[in-house]
Amino acid sequence: MDMPLILVCEFSYNIQIMNSLRKYSISTSHGTIHTLERGSGTPVVFLHGWSVNGFTCLRILETLSKHHRVLVPTIPGFSPSFEWKKKPTPEDFSDALSQWFDAVHISNPIVIGHSLGGVMAIVLTQAREKSIKKLILIDTVGVPGERHSKDWVTSWLNKRVNTYKRYGVFDVARYVDKSFLKNAAFRTKDFLYLSTFARHIDIRDYIKNFTLPIMILWGEEDIFTPVSIAYELQKVTPHAEIKTVPGNHDWPVFEPTFLEPYL
Repeated sequence: MDMPLILVCEFSYNIQIMNSLRKYSISTSHGTIHTLERGSGTPVVFLHGWSVNGFTCLRILETLSKHHRVLVPTIPGFSPSFEWKKKPTPEDFSDALSQWFDAVHISNPIVIGHSLGGVMAIVLTQAREKSIKKLILIDTVGVPGERHSKDWVTSWLNKRVNTYKRYGVFDVARYVDKSFLKNAAFRTKDFLYLSTFARHIDIRDYIKNFTLPIMILWGEEDIFTPVSIAYELQKVTPHAEIKTVPGNHDWPVFEPTFLEPYL
């Protein structure tokens, strides 16, 4: 099959997935949270990473919704109708996501957080732990290290090059770059602030008190957030289980089938 035909088939397939989504908005006292939903069964909440949005997670929605009701809210600050009036604290994110959680009326969900979404999953779990079945953290940020800002930028750029090589420029541009560039251009304040927020928050202060089941999944080739972070988290939550899977930092976006067995 030649490339033009492949692109047409991919476009047609994505339109089918888009048309199968339930799209709605939830108003909170902080702003409006756009949400994508697909499937039925045990609810799964997937919280995406920095400077993307729910549409980055189309493959996740398609794959996991075969046996689950999957909800993907856009992280507060990365949608046009949500603008923080001040620099948000972890408590602000917790409050906004808790209001969203209560409004969507889900019972005993699995909460998954990828990258910056791992931080969001933790602050949500802190507020609603008794209502959550299981927490899954994927290549999360939130364990500050000795890296300087320029080292973060360098590792992020190296990660992006690795992602292009592993998953292909077309797929990365479609699922990641499109939303990334839109947020960089039109959500610049939150785009920059949340980058700093991700580098400095320490989620160990929150997770150490959790008693619910915790699974920590890590890409074997992650050069952006090293797997040592997973073991730092396990030190304060010894009951957390760690598993590595093929792929780099962005593996759940492109290869969500590796996530299925751990739900």
